Amino acid sequence: MKFKVDEVEYVLDLSIFTTGEAIALKANTKLTLGDLINGLSNMDGVGIAGLVYLAKRRNNEAVRWADLNDLNIMAVIESFDTSDEDEVGDQDKKQLAEQEAVLKDGPAPTSDSTVTSSSSVTTPVIPRSW
Repeated sequence: MKFKVDEVEYVLDLSIFTTGEAIALKANTKLTLGDLINGLSNMDGVGIAGLVYLAKRRNNEAVRWADLNDLNIMAVIESFDTSDEDEVGDQDKKQLAEQEAVLKDGPAPTSDSTVTSSSSVTTPVIPRSW
């Protein structure tokens, strides 16, 4: 996802979201990943500000939530790069939908992450490294 804030262009890949980012986002903005995704889906000002906060943090800029009080949200929205919208837009929408599904239902089981007993009950396998 490409956008500009004060003539600085940011490229933010929301398919990557670390635990450290989740903790910082929640501690500094009170937003969860779900709040951020829902805010972006609804073009909510707080969600857009959360996106800018995350982008600035990934860009190693010193940023505090209070710094975004004067953020021109409409300028950020208007700067969203819609080139290749069919290709990139659909990909972003798919990623957001997948992330929303994980938040709602948990990760989808895979053939190597579950064990099925004879009673047809699926039990998750927890890796020993946890």
